[in-house]
Amino acid sequence: MIQLINVHKIYKGNGVQTLALKGISLEIAESEFVAIMGRSGCGKTTLLNIIGCMDDFDSGEYMFKDINIKELNSKQLALIRNKRIGFVFQAFNLINEMTVFENVEVPLGYAGMPRKQRKEIVLEMLEKVGLIDKVKNYPSQLSGGQQQRVAIARALSNNPEIILADEPTGNLDSKNGTEIIELLQSLNNKGTTLVIVTHDEKVASYAKRKIILNDGIIVKDTGAY
Repeated sequence: MIQLINVHKIYKGNGVQTLALKGISLEIAESEFVAIMGRSGCGKTTLLNIIGCMDDFDSGEYMFKDINIKELNSKQLALIRNKRIGFVFQAFNLINEMTVFENVEVPLGYAGMPRKQRKEIVLEMLEKVGLIDKVKNYPSQLSGGQQQRVAIARALSNNPEIILADEPTGNLDSKNGTEIIELLQSLNNKGTTLVIVTHDEKVASYAKRKIILNDGIIVKDTGAY
């Protein structure tokens, strides 16, 4: 499903170049649950952003199924992000001025889906994450765990082929964090490909495969193909 071949990423600023990724080669199959780990600054989030088509890379090749990502323009990349990839972030990234229903609806609106169909899907997703009774609430009226559930419902709304999660339990207490990672695991058990960045060994223990980065290099992969 995902294939990276000798991918390099360089950050430039103030006359200084930082090599964030140093020749990453990686394959992720459909329905895998992969945890990307490593110390702060090792390149975890950079790698996830490249997989999610949110960040460009300087050299190498990235194939998303049969698509060469390097050959796409910005509009084509946006379509992949909107229709084929779901994102879950540590900070939830909900819009405070919108209700729970409206937050989940956002990507469906971008996709041009008719209003009636959007409503059906939003309610289905909120039912799936156990928040059907919170449709009219605003993010500020929810707990951290509930807000992350809304974010997961939003990530699922376009029926993505892969979910990318960056420290999805990082802002949650132990109980809520466990509930969120178990929810993500249940989605993976139903066939959704899941890639998470985490520094938490407990969270990573739910994954079927761990990839460890150090200074932009994969130093360990427990399930390399």
